[in-house]
Amino acid sequence: MMTRDDYSKMVEGVTCRWCGYTLPTEIQNYNHGGGWQLDGYTRRQWLFVECRRCDYQWSLAKLGIPRNVGETILASSDAEGARHDL
Repeated sequence: MMTRDDYSKMVEGVTCRWCGYTLPTEIQNYNHGGGWQLDGYTRRQWLFVECRRCDYQWSLAKLGIPRNVGETILASSDAEGARHDL
C-alpha cells in the first residue's frame, strides 16, 4: 500500500492549472469511498493538494494520478519478483 510520501513524490514539480504556481507536495486527505488506498487508513481516502497562491484544491485525480496507482505498482512489483524467482 502506498504512503503519503509516495503520493507526495508524484506531485513534485506539478503546477496549478489555474494560476501556474508550483503546487505543494503536502498531501491532504479525508474519508471517501471513491478515493485512494493510503497506508495507515482502513478506509479509502480522497487525496488532494491545495495551491498556496489561489487556494484551489486539486484532487490527485485531476492531476492525472489514477486511484488504482498503488494497486498497479504493487501488482507490477509482485510480477517482477515472480519473474526473478523462476
